[in-house]
Amino acid sequence: MNGRTILALVLAFLVVFALPFGVDAQKFPTGEYKYAPKRLWSGDDSGLKSIQGSNDLEKMQDLPKNSWAYRAGKMVAHLSMNNWVCTGFLVGPDILMTNHHCLFDGDTGAAHRLRDFKVYMDYYDDNWKGGVSAGVKQILKSSKKLDYALLRLNKPIGNTYGWVGFDAGWFRLEGNVTIIQHPNGTSKKIARRNSSITQVYADVIHYQADTKRGSSGSPVFIPNNPDFWVIAIHRKGIPGYANEGVLLNEIYPEIKQWLPFHIGVIKRDAGGKNYRLGRYKAAIDDYTEAIRLNPKWEDLYSRRGQAKYELNRYEAAIDDYTQAIRLKPKWGNPYYWRGLAKYRLRRYEAAINDYTQAIRFNANLIADAYYWRGEAMYRLDRYEAAINDYTQAIRLIPEWGEAYYWRGIAKHSLDRHKAAINDYTQAIRLNTPNIAYAYYWRGQAKYSLHRYEAAIDDFTHAIRQKVSQIQNAYYWRGFAKYHLRRYGAAVEDYTQAIRLKPKWGDPYYRRGLAKYELRRHEAAIDDFTHAIRLKPKWGDPYYRRGLAKHDLGRHEAAVEDYTQAIRLKPKWGDPYYRRGLA
Repeated sequence: MNGRTILALVLAFLVVFALPFGVDAQKFPTGEYKYAPKRLWSGDDSGLKSIQGSNDLEKMQDLPKNSWAYRAGKMVAHLSMNNWVCTGFLVGPDILMTNHHCLFDGDTGAAHRLRDFKVYMDYYDDNWKGGVSAGVKQILKSSKKLDYALLRLNKPIGNTYGWVGFDAGWFRLEGNVTIIQHPNGTSKKIARRNSSITQVYADVIHYQADTKRGSSGSPVFIPNNPDFWVIAIHRKGIPGYANEGVLLNEIYPEIKQWLPFHIGVIKRDAGGKNYRLGRYKAAIDDYTEAIRLNPKWEDLYSRRGQAKYELNRYEAAIDDYTQAIRLKPKWGNPYYWRGLAKYRLRRYEAAINDYTQAIRFNANLIADAYYWRGEAMYRLDRYEAAINDYTQAIRLIPEWGEAYYWRGIAKHSLDRHKAAINDYTQAIRLNTPNIAYAYYWRGQAKYSLHRYEAAIDDFTHAIRQKVSQIQNAYYWRGFAKYHLRRYGAAVEDYTQAIRLKPKWGDPYYRRGLAKYELRRHEAAIDDFTHAIRLKPKWGDPYYRRGLAKHDLGRHEAAVEDYTQAIRLKPKWGDPYYRRGLA
């Protein structure tokens, strides 16, 4: 063998054995996140577990009990099979995930019997003497290629310890990971320092976090995420290079039918369909089932709250929105919806607080939050604050007719009639759902400015639009006609108002005034009498009836009416004068 041949063999040896087991030829430095093509497994090197550099494993028992890491660790299990140990983690009330290779004896390759599996959840102290938390009664699904196994437990211990969230490919894979494990079968440890991601493939991820034998099957967490999302299941170490986990977005399609999250998605979607079809009770049932399986999924509470809101179950809706906020305090949407429910209960101050939080946390419905906060401000007579909020809503949605309408109402309340007219005009231009009322209130504003003809036109539009409480439009149109001395037309409008609301005293009184101007004294007396019957403590009809009787020469009766007017309004000088004349 010549020297050139020997040199070639040496180079080939270095190429093959200098690279880490099962890793592609190209190695990327720590901190670069390169997405390589999907690779195939190369041999069974699952037994390799690796400390990367110094040992950074920490004891879980030393962590604060209310810390994110400690709470995440409650879902991680020590898994014992005769003399073999692995780690697992709960993914449902009675479902645990670990590695496929943990199902087999590492020496003989024989499969462990189900009765040999023992699950320990509370192993935090190496001197711990606690008992078995659960056993395994069924292998639901496993894969040698993806190196996972999904185990059905004989107890729903997840209802006590909780279970992890399951990432199906939504997270950006960068930065650090956290791995909670039982290295060498010892008490629970955490790897979170010097744990950066070094490389991401289509199906696996490499990281610097420390592991040892017995760490197989550990969850690879995104640190400090409130839903305890797991991105991968740890499977092996590559000494001197990195540790490796299988990405859960690869595993998810094979096991989703057993996962509470996936079942919750199905129920959530069914609830959404029922909600859109107006089947709110059925939607509540669907969301309730999804919540049972996913009690920490804030969106489900918010959705169920909306269904309860549609059924006018405002207190129950508030409870659900509050739970959503507790789970995700900086999510603006449930604040907005809770504000709506409180508004319906006339708890305006509390509603304002919630709308303010919705605005602060930039809810998807931020323009609506401004609008409804304006509504609550208006109900509390804070008209300037209401105007400011409606203005913000208009700034965000310039063609929002309702916001113009209610801003006009607030300005009207401050006697800013010209400005109110401008807003009502915009609301009418934008064909607001309140268009009939926009005409009506614009008529009122014009009436206040003594623009009676223009007011009559708007009241007429309101009547044609069949405004709610249409009798008011007839009444005020009659008022405007009265001021234009069109007394006969005014009588007709007051008569319509009376027909629509026969127990309303004001139009009787106003119709009496118009009849009086038409010298129809007896008819006027009848109307004043009706007004007195409906509002016996109102002095004006007594006075006007006294005038009509006085004109008819019925002086004694006129004196009686003037006296009643004086009794009810003792500081009003006119009835004294008229009584003196009578």
